[in-house]
Amino acid sequence: MSLTLLAKIIVIIALIVAWIRIAITGESIKKRWWMYVAVAFLGWNILAPFVFHSSTYEGTVIDEETGKPIVGAVVVVIWYNSPIIHMDQSKRFQNAAETVTENDGSFSIWHWPGISLNPFTYVTTPPNVIIYKAGYKPYQATTEFGGTSKELRKAVTMEEAVSFASPPVAGDVSNYSFPKLIREVNIHRKNMGLTQIP
Repeated sequence: MSLTLLAKIIVIIALIVAWIRIAITGESIKKRWWMYVAVAFLGWNILAPFVFHSSTYEGTVIDEETGKPIVGAVVVVIWYNSPIIHMDQSKRFQNAAETVTENDGSFSIWHWPGISLNPFTYVTTPPNVIIYKAGYKPYQATTEFGGTSKELRKAVTMEEAVSFASPPVAGDVSNYSFPKLIREVNIHRKNMGLTQIP
């Protein structure tokens, strides 16, 4: 069970206990209903994801062959959410953040999943991470960074380079969510003589 789901269950239990307390003491629930709904909504959709999932992702991106740092590689952290009750492992895009590696190949990005307006979903953890640099095989994993080095391998064949010419993002996500990633993919596509992604 994820920590966010556990936090949501605790918020629901606290809300039920508060309503029972008001009913036992004889107070009117109608006078305070908005306050409890507001507290439940904030705890459910803002505080729990912020407390349990906010984190700083950092590391270094290097060339697998030379060991030299890769400057300007795009690092994307993507959060997804899933329904609380579901039959399959369906997931939908929640939020994303991206950054670019520095001159020494290092990156640091603070991110959290953001606010979900649907109380019947939970944030899937850990987030997906994509590292993309034109001419290299993208790094893609469901992992959390802790100051580690990630190696990117250069494309060897033309077929391999063409296979890297699309954004490696799962699901039906708008390209506007990843402007830096799309710009880097378009640099790769331009070098390959392919049309640009809008």
